[in-house]
Amino acid sequence: MPVIAVTIVDQTVAVTQVGEIGPTGATGPTGTVSAAGDGAAAAPGIAFASDTDTGFFRPGSGILGVSTGGVERARIDASGNVGIGTASADKKLVVDTGSSGSAGLGGIKLIGAGQSFNLVGASNNGSSGGLAFFGVADNTGVGTMSGGIAYATMLFSNNSTPLQLGTNGTARLNIDVSGNVGIGTSAQDRKLVVDSGASGSAGLGGIKIVGAGQSFNLLGASNNGSSGGMCYVGVADSTGAGTVTGGLAYATVLFSANATPLQLGANDAVRLTIDTSGHVTPGADNTQNFGSGALRWATIYAGTGTINTSDERYKVLREGGDLSDAEHRAWSAVRAIVYRDKDSFERKGDAARLHIGYSWQSIQAAFEAEGLDPARYGLWCEDALEAPVEKTRTATRPVEGQTETIPVLDDDGQPVFEQVQETEEVEQPFEEVRMIDGAPVLVKGVRTVAQPVFDSVQIRDEDGELVFTDPDPETGEPIPRMAPVPRMITRAKTETVPVMEEYEQTFTEMEPTGETRGALRYSQCSVIEAAWLRRELASLVARV
Repeated sequence: MPVIAVTIVDQTVAVTQVGEIGPTGATGPTGTVSAAGDGAAAAPGIAFASDTDTGFFRPGSGILGVSTGGVERARIDASGNVGIGTASADKKLVVDTGSSGSAGLGGIKLIGAGQSFNLVGASNNGSSGGLAFFGVADNTGVGTMSGGIAYATMLFSNNSTPLQLGTNGTARLNIDVSGNVGIGTSAQDRKLVVDSGASGSAGLGGIKIVGAGQSFNLLGASNNGSSGGMCYVGVADSTGAGTVTGGLAYATVLFSANATPLQLGANDAVRLTIDTSGHVTPGADNTQNFGSGALRWATIYAGTGTINTSDERYKVLREGGDLSDAEHRAWSAVRAIVYRDKDSFERKGDAARLHIGYSWQSIQAAFEAEGLDPARYGLWCEDALEAPVEKTRTATRPVEGQTETIPVLDDDGQPVFEQVQETEEVEQPFEEVRMIDGAPVLVKGVRTVAQPVFDSVQIRDEDGELVFTDPDPETGEPIPRMAPVPRMITRAKTETVPVMEEYEQTFTEMEPTGETRGALRYSQCSVIEAAWLRRELASLVARV
């Protein structure tokens, strides 16, 4: 290797070879370098004979500047901070394009040929800590991050560490190592969790879709694309355009967009189905009630009456199948009454409408007078009343902002192992410029960092033979050609999961009040009324 001497006279640089340096030291005379003037950006202290405004200059003590065309382009300050396009770098590298808006983007550009990724990376604690990359895939989209998409723009963490996006110094979006996304939370346990940070009605609407000139502003889900099921929930526009809302402005809609049914469920079971013709069916045959003794529907409007199964094949007849004399006599004591509904009367007074029917108590008394138990008959019902009761129970939830590391287990419950590069803790001196009370201050100290460990291994050629450099000039022995190789260790693979805590959860549950409410099946009352009238009519005819 040649030893050179650099001589500077009147800003002219002369370089001459004065000797050779072997593998272990100098074998020729030592060259000398003359000191240059500080210079300036327009006239660097070290320049080129044919380009005197391009070279190196000294802006201040311990500072090196680089200029081209008489303009400062880069500077290394006394702390080792590098500024490109700026003379006031407060970090290890600061790039100022000198332009605003979109013209100021792309101050750093990586161009590669035959590479899967062209990336800018950052790490903390080496390969065992966080590794973040930003870049663009090549024209084949090779690599797991881009998913095979050519020229995909990528921002990702390369180790088992989460990815966070934030504003105003606060994390706003978190993607954990499982791919779960949390917006407003870092304790997401599903593919997407949105925490508005507010309780009650203020916490609703964590996801908002706003559109202009659209019939629907919707949130949708699909399975098998447009040829499968497509479900939407959202709000119609001011005109209510669209067949789903039927022209109702700002209607809230939940619908399937294809020729597929819509189902609602509870307790992991289907409870209601709307088929593509609009027919509504329960989740199972003859198992679900419509309303209850405590929660009644006010009025049911229908084009026709209800249809009750009356197929004799589905009935177990009492012996003979006819009404007994006692049952006829009991019903003969029941009288029709005219009344107002109490709830309606309390609201409307004398304006409440009159109704005609039977008294539940009078039917009870009439049947008991004949030695009959009214509860044995479907026409007479006594329903237990329920009321909502607030209760508490112990439940679990993720602790906001807290995670723990647990071992990854395979399907058999055994630990999963992985190979990673070994690291060691070393004391590393540092100095950096920090803004303290509005002024730049040079801070020095020592910090402990995890440094990757490498082993020095002799290189082999393609045939497996050891590779040597030129012989040692003193011993004549060939010098092995070495290369650093990461020292790998096997360790149990871990994953980061939210820390869970127990808390007292408040919920509402319906419970019996101990009271009951009487009710009648008027269709059956009408049948026994008709049977009694037919018997009375037959008796009159027989006496004529």
